[in-house]
Amino acid sequence: DERLATHDVVTFCAPAGYGKSTLAIQWASRSARPVAWVTLDESDNDPVVLVNTVSAALAHAVAGFVPMAQVVGDEPTFTRDVLPSFACAVSDLDSPVTVVLDDVHILDSSAATRVIKTLVDALPIGSQVAFAGRSMGVVPLPLWRGQGRTWELHADDLTFSSSETAAAVAGFGHKDIGQEVHEASAGWPVAVFLLSQASSVQSLTNVGEFIEAEVLAPMA
Repeated sequence: DERLATHDVVTFCAPAGYGKSTLAIQWASRSARPVAWVTLDESDNDPVVLVNTVSAALAHAVAGFVPMAQVVGDEPTFTRDVLPSFACAVSDLDSPVTVVLDDVHILDSSAATRVIKTLVDALPIGSQVAFAGRSMGVVPLPLWRGQGRTWELHADDLTFSSSETAAAVAGFGHKDIGQEVHEASAGWPVAVFLLSQASSVQSLTNVGEFIEAEVLAPMA
């Protein structure tokens, strides 16, 4: 979609199994800019860790980017010194970059929000940032929406149509069960994959039970 190339901030927000990370990889791979990929974990709720994580990704993607030598989380030092220094380091990049933050739903601290906002606002003009996750709680989207900077994709946008389901199932060698799979999965990509592994139409019920027990039940 050409619209994905015209906004500073892109989000892929949907429950598990909708292919958010896969889509983010495909989107980033088409970028002509250097790509800094960050897969987040719970430790990144610590703003010091998050600054270091993002800086390491930028250093890996962009030759000449120098991460901050020392990052401390004590206040007021973090707010007065660390965040401005981080912003300066990012804004000093010679050219635009693409940054992807995957699994952003893991973050739940206001401190992480401040680091994310600092990053996005400091990036050179022409850069893009993508956020992929099951929720966008720490991402300051209302602000950026109001500025017209965002393009957001949700579960409905990532759901397979009946023709896409049929094509996916056919790709796994089951051309004759595309419609049944679509009806059973409602186009949920992970369910399409699991159902496409069924040996026959008659076994779809059992696969559906498998999805219920192994995929849906463990989810919040």
